[in-house]
Amino acid sequence: MVIGTEGEENQQLWQMATPEIVLQFLSSGTKARKMEEGVSAITKRRYWRLLDRIYEFALANHWVERNPALAIRQWEKPAQENPKGAILNHKQWLSGLSMLDQASANEPIPARNHAILLCLYETGITPEEVRSLTLQSCVRDPATGSITQLQIDGAGVNQRRRFTASNTLASALANWLAHREQLSKAHKTEHLFCSTHGRMMGADNLHLLVREHLLMANATTDTDPAMRLGPQVIRNTRLVHWVNQGTPKSQVAVWAGLKNEKGLYHLAAHFNPQLDTHLPG
Repeated sequence: MVIGTEGEENQQLWQMATPEIVLQFLSSGTKARKMEEGVSAITKRRYWRLLDRIYEFALANHWVERNPALAIRQWEKPAQENPKGAILNHKQWLSGLSMLDQASANEPIPARNHAILLCLYETGITPEEVRSLTLQSCVRDPATGSITQLQIDGAGVNQRRRFTASNTLASALANWLAHREQLSKAHKTEHLFCSTHGRMMGADNLHLLVREHLLMANATTDTDPAMRLGPQVIRNTRLVHWVNQGTPKSQVAVWAGLKNEKGLYHLAAHFNPQLDTHLPG
């Protein structure tokens, strides 16, 4: 195994790596999935942690004389991830919603994705809950047949709950269900948001869908992308908005499917200090 940037002249056997080579690798040896985005600080930090663990194990087994990942200067180490829950800023949130307002969903996959994103923005349910929704999750008015509510059937404490669907969400769900019938394999699963193969939507596919949406939304703002670019960041932002709009945290915890208010601790730094946002100890 070698470490360093591409090109044999820049690479060294891992046992012979120096702190300088580790630093060079972290700066230019890692690759982004999309080159135009660059390598994030989070990715660099995770690579450094991986190298640190490898060399610590090697040191314990006397395969190397020192840990070069630990030997680099403190200020040169990739910054630690911010432990507080990441959220979208106001511009990013509004841009994302605006994109959904303007979206055209006249084909099955765009219709599905539009409905998924609206579910996330409006209800703040977890990624797993989105993926686990079934056809029976859409509660209809007995008289009109229109979708009026969304039923969440989580297995944990307080995870069974029901949301009133806005006209926008109800329309998006109805549009997706009409297009869903066009997928030849959709009948193979009861999952609401199925894949084209007739299976439950994969976690990676959901993450990539949301990531692409958030990057496009952020491109219309003059701000840096959020620290996280997956469905959880939309959930976090929705929960923070509810609290900052004056909704009691006990109620937000219920809507979020949390056991109690302590489940909001990781978001406390984003609460409006002018509101009574004290969380129980």
